[in-house]
Amino acid sequence: MKQPTNSPTFCILPWIHVNGSVGGGYRPCCNSESYFDFKDDNNSIKQAFESSSMDEIRSYMQQGKEHPACEVCYARERNKGLSFRHTYTVDKFKEFVDPNADERIKYLDLRFDNTCNLSCRMCDPSSSNQLINAIDWYRTNNDPLPEHWKSFTNYKQKDTTIISKQRKEYVIELLKDIEVLKVTGGEPFISKDFLEVLDNAIENGYAKNIRLLITTNGTKFVRAVLERLKHFKGVDLNVSVDGTTNTYNYIRYPFTWDKWQERFEEFLDFATENKMYENEYFRVRTSTVVTAYNWLNNPLLYLTLKSYIQKYPWLEKKNYIPRIDFNLNLRPKDSELAAKFLSNDILDLGLGRWNNTDCRQVEEFKKYVAMAKQIQPDVKIQKRDQLKYITSTLDKQRNQSYVDLNAPELTEWLK
Repeated sequence: MKQPTNSPTFCILPWIHVNGSVGGGYRPCCNSESYFDFKDDNNSIKQAFESSSMDEIRSYMQQGKEHPACEVCYARERNKGLSFRHTYTVDKFKEFVDPNADERIKYLDLRFDNTCNLSCRMCDPSSSNQLINAIDWYRTNNDPLPEHWKSFTNYKQKDTTIISKQRKEYVIELLKDIEVLKVTGGEPFISKDFLEVLDNAIENGYAKNIRLLITTNGTKFVRAVLERLKHFKGVDLNVSVDGTTNTYNYIRYPFTWDKWQERFEEFLDFATENKMYENEYFRVRTSTVVTAYNWLNNPLLYLTLKSYIQKYPWLEKKNYIPRIDFNLNLRPKDSELAAKFLSNDILDLGLGRWNNTDCRQVEEFKKYVAMAKQIQPDVKIQKRDQLKYITSTLDKQRNQSYVDLNAPELTEWLK
């Protein structure tokens, strides 16, 4: 089936790519809410790519029709926003756009398992197995689950190790053909199966043809991991970090800010030593999930990350440091952790701190605060009580205290 490059609904992904979830399911891309009809653990990546579900999406695009599985992009476009579809097709993967090309797997976007070494407060069990113990604690104590975990009421820890081992074999079969491998987690660099995939690609000479796109918490930037990266055609790292000093320590339990900085600098030193920044496909960026906990700290995080330019000037020269992303799209959208439910005074205080930076997202933060101020006071009170509940109960589990956030305005508001 040829790529309908002139179609108004065309996206390159269905012709080159498939996304695999930690539970064994497949979907057209990570932004879609629609999984394919089959979710059987024995279905391979290739079967998903060649499935009737994917063929239907391609057929819709050939006819210029909007497929429901891709609604997230079409909705953005109807609201005059920039869609993922547009970014992928005209920028990120434009080299794969060819009106004479048939569908062929060139890009994989996968999660091997949910194994993680952190238990972040805004995360969920599908992305960190460490949070299963937290949920079990609520059940053992007959306490209600926090609001943003209620969708996991019936969550049972699935043996993702079986899925991960199968997925490893499927990926190894495709290594000779793929050009882009994106992996998230869990934490990819503690996945034995993912590391075996990297080793197989290196040993068989496939690595020189593969670009890696990896989302990592940055805690495993150790020499044994970093040495693997220099063999690949390109490395694009999205490093997640959610605050400085005590804010980081509080959110990203049980890791520490000092240790994260040490590991991040170990990576930057390695990239400098091996001149990885000279590779056109090398990228490094950081991303932060904006929550009530870090709203007041994020401007300081931005300035701290930007200060790395002094020691590593190639960060600025290659335009890497400006690629610091503060994600306001917390899921679920009505989560009590969302910064939009903070008091107007705290929202203004955080915005005032942002105004003293040159962050490219300042205008976006202004719109966010303006929207947040339209939320009814009774809704904010309800969300504050829910936030206080999960804050205090997790504090009890982890022997922490939100007072240690060193954000007195937030502390008083919660009290």
